[in-house]
Amino acid sequence: MQIEVVKSKIHRVSVTGADLDYVGSITLDDDLMEAAGIIPGERVYIVNVNNGERFDTYTISGEKGTGAVVLLSLIHISEPTR
Repeated sequence: MQIEVVKSKIHRVSVTGADLDYVGSITLDDDLMEAAGIIPGERVYIVNVNNGERFDTYTISGEKGTGAVVLLSLIHISEPTR
């Protein structure tokens, strides 16, 4: 039996940018990744606290000290519900 556990969490961070022409992944400031113990290529879960939408993707290391949280995919950016 395999049990999946969560080893790290970056709580309540805001997306600082998006690249809609890139397919998949999320770029995180390397400082955030180090603090949370996340490595490049690691599978992560993304949750939109405003609407409960969630998905999984993988991480790309971003420039240190920028605070970057850049969502890289058109698929995961949705219109607000009405």
